[in-house]
Amino acid sequence: MAIVPPPNASGIPPPPNPVDPITYEDIAAARKYLEDLSWTQANPAHQAPATADVVGKAEAYRSSLVFAVDQGPAAPAWLQELTASINAIRVDITAMRGDINTMQANVNTMQANVNTLQANVTTMQANFNAMQGDVTRLLHRSDEQPVLLANSRAGNREPLYDPTQLQGNWAAPLARPQHRDDLLTMSAQDCIAAATALGLPPLPAAGTTVVERRRQIARRIGVRID
Repeated sequence: MAIVPPPNASGIPPPPNPVDPITYEDIAAARKYLEDLSWTQANPAHQAPATADVVGKAEAYRSSLVFAVDQGPAAPAWLQELTASINAIRVDITAMRGDINTMQANVNTMQANVNTLQANVTTMQANFNAMQGDVTRLLHRSDEQPVLLANSRAGNREPLYDPTQLQGNWAAPLARPQHRDDLLTMSAQDCIAAATALGLPPLPAAGTTVVERRRQIARRIGVRID
């Protein structure tokens, strides 16, 4: 059976078929071919690293050339056994390199999974923080209800209280409007100042009437003016 170099799918050109009789140049070409295939395994950037099977066949091809070349008298048995053992070790090392590359790929996949999990945890933490903010706002609105109810029942000249300034179980009196009649007489500038103090969003300067500004304040403090 003719000795020919094994093919590969890694883009490494096989050496020419050995001549007959086999020469040391053929052996050198076989060794270079084996080194090139091993390089594809050791280089993580290579798109199609050689498999352990292909590298092992290349090693066997090189060894076949070594034993087939005319070297004069046959080597002693102990040297042949030593050579065979060395070749077997080389095949094992090549297989180990393939296993290491596989392990590295698995580690990379695990790292990607960990990164995805970390992103999910970050998203969950952000959602939890948002929920905490919502709960805080709901609790604050719940605390405001007694103040808003008292303001809604207050007479035209009875004091009104600020639901945004809770003090213990109650709230501080409003600076403006002090009572319902006061709110009904407040100017646009008075309303803007009072709305700012209550933390209300500003209404458009153009097209907003003073009545609309008073209504905005009334809704916030729980008073009906219509």
